[in-house]
Amino acid sequence: MVFNGYPRELLLDKGKIPFANWSDWGLLCFDTTSKHINNEYPIVLWDHEMFDEFEPMYINFEAMINELDSEAKENNAS
Repeated sequence: MVFNGYPRELLLDKGKIPFANWSDWGLLCFDTTSKHINNEYPIVLWDHEMFDEFEPMYINFEAMINELDSEAKENNAS
């Protein structure tokens, strides 16, 4: 996915490393241009329709997993 997906200049050359599809919007990427504590990278959303913009999503991978887990538990409880 990283090397055979979208053109290199849209993501990798901008310091964004895609790791997951986000619904039908685009890709979740590690933003290697901005480090957090312990060299953890923020997660941004790249929308394939607005290819020159990146939306901040989570402060790091652990925060993303925790939030998605909480959302899943809420959805299962209802």
